[in-house]
Amino acid sequence: MSVSLVELKLESPTILVERAGRAGYSSISGRIGGSTLRGSIISWAFRMGYVRDIGTERNDPKLIVHPAYPTRGGETARPPTPYIFECKERSRRLVDTLGRERVRELSLASSLEEMLSLSGSPSSECDLMKDIPGSTVRVRSPIIGMEAGEIEEVDVMASVGINKMLRAAERGMLYNYEAILPGAKFSTLIVDMSEGRYME
Repeated sequence: MSVSLVELKLESPTILVERAGRAGYSSISGRIGGSTLRGSIISWAFRMGYVRDIGTERNDPKLIVHPAYPTRGGETARPPTPYIFECKERSRRLVDTLGRERVRELSLASSLEEMLSLSGSPSSECDLMKDIPGSTVRVRSPIIGMEAGEIEEVDVMASVGINKMLRAAERGMLYNYEAILPGAKFSTLIVDMSEGRYME
């Protein structure tokens, strides 16, 4: 088994398509899904002759690909946790009330009260707070308190299929299209358990 940290750079405009949920909300934007990357790697391996039967990967998967998050200046963005807020008073300021170093400690907490006691109070850092769901964020320091941060900007367009008879949205036909320009860089982890079939 091999674990590889892979950095990607887009050479052409990329449009990511993802089916939206029932309420029309998209999942985390600003990243390339692991299933999309996995399919690309398997297709490439099949064309190059490394894999003869794609069905074997479907029945006995050996390749695990994490989502690819944007990188800039050597830093990789990450999905925001419920403990990361954006300050309304100071533009581009993020408050991480938990800190990355305490995520493991939080995951081992046995009760909700214990989990809440681990996080600091954001009110001492900023009076006006708002949550930042959906977008990936880049927090430069894992220290609890006010931190310089940056929110990734992406363009997302939703498309829905309309039933001409009912004149209503067709269930299961709502998709989100996300456009990413060339030159964007991403970072991901790839786990290959195929003894070098995919990663050499």
